[in-house]
Amino acid sequence: MDNSPAVFTGFGIRFLYPSNWELFEEQTDEWPISLTVQSPGTAFWSLSLYRQLLPTKTLADEFLEAMRGEYPELEASPLPSREDLDSHLAYELNFYCQERLAAGKAEIFDHQALTLVILMQGEDREFDRLQPVLDAITESLFRKPQGVA
Repeated sequence: MDNSPAVFTGFGIRFLYPSNWELFEEQTDEWPISLTVQSPGTAFWSLSLYRQLLPTKTLADEFLEAMRGEYPELEASPLPSREDLDSHLAYELNFYCQERLAAGKAEIFDHQALTLVILMQGEDREFDRLQPVLDAITESLFRKPQGVA
């Protein structure tokens, strides 16, 4: 069995994800572009790419408002910002989805002249188990491919 990760490259970004997860790319010529990597279970990592740098606080407020529109009992707690990223905002999310407790994390930040909104979530226990994998997908956005200086 091949344990090497799958690679997505496009729209000026590159990231790695588990090869047994499924990638869904929103088919549109419009921005923002949306990509989702779905685990075999309930967990997923979703990325929205905006072609220009946008105010991250405004995007974060709009994102949280949309989440509360779908999940009125949403609890969103700010997480520490990453010092290595410009305009980084992050939130821990907890809410009920289809009568199950869901957990997640949202990150909004600038990267390579783009603004990115990342949502990772899943059923509470699965999210806790897979959060290191989901965070690794995000971290892979910042790694150069091997052999590239």
